[in-house]
Amino acid sequence: MANKDWAYGLQPLRTIGGAAPQTTRWPLKQKITSTKYGTVIYKGQLLLFSNSGWALANGITNPGAFGGVLGVAAEYYAGSVINATKTEIMAWDAIEHIFSIQSDNATTTLGLADVIQKSFPVSSPTAGSTISGLSGMEMDYSLGTTASTAGVYRLLRCIGLTNEIGEGEGANMKCVVRVNFGHSYEENRTSPQ
Repeated sequence: MANKDWAYGLQPLRTIGGAAPQTTRWPLKQKITSTKYGTVIYKGQLLLFSNSGWALANGITNPGAFGGVLGVAAEYYAGSVINATKTEIMAWDAIEHIFSIQSDNATTTLGLADVIQKSFPVSSPTAGSTISGLSGMEMDYSLGTTASTAGVYRLLRCIGLTNEIGEGEGANMKCVVRVNFGHSYEENRTSPQ
């Protein structure tokens, strides 16, 4: 059975210690200033930490180069007047959780051996659905590697495939990933220094 091509961003499976996923509240711009944060944030989208102290929607494929990955949005924020009173966003801590994400590969012959213990950037970091509120972000299969490349930051480390019924190896694999640790999220570091 073929995997469904349905991107959903990063969704938590468990904490690193095996417990249920946990969320933390992070301030949006309007909690700290009088200006409202107007950018849409999708559930499952990476969040960055601004120099001024609030959460931002990630809009780049290699956010490790930015150096401020905060977490993963645990809720949808419309960025419109509908949510004008919302001052915080719930997020899953990026380095404390194991996540599921869909790979953007279209090759049906790929398997676990092609992704396991490789590091990947993300593709379509700002994509999402205003109907479901879910992120359209995927793991960028084409840039996965086990080698270090100076100046390239691959945020996600694949540690397995999900065990969903009807899903498996091949195109649009659902991968189990961890966020690479380190100040720059270097691809060859999966534990703190």
